Amino acid sequence: MMLRVFLYLSSVGFVSSSFGHSPLHCYDCNFKTFGYGNEIKATHQACVDPEKDGHLLTKVPCDTACFNRLDENGFVYRGCYAGNFGVDSSQDGCSFQAGATWCFCRVYLCNTGMNFTLLP
Repeated sequence: MMLRVFLYLSSVGFVSSSFGHSPLHCYDCNFKTFGYGNEIKATHQACVDPEKDGHLLTKVPCDTACFNRLDENGFVYRGCYAGNFGVDSSQDGCSFQAGATWCFCRVYLCNTGMNFTLLP
């Protein structure tokens, strides 16, 4: 009887804890583009266009905000913001902070855009 009660309580705890996760997920990848002859190539081609190649990318759960970041060296990063760069992620949209252009959004797999430039 004790074993049955324990198993029931364990399964209830598992089910209730699994509903506590954030529905927000973000693409998690990075790339840099470079010229190759007359072509533009990227270090991680699938990360360039997640709307087309998202099935090839890692998707991570997120409790804060998804981001795209373009740094001064031309690298683009996509992921879930963890607060470790000291930038303000409270507003959706793009701004120049900590030497890079940061774009934040809070919708499922929203960090797909490439319509941003390195802001001064």
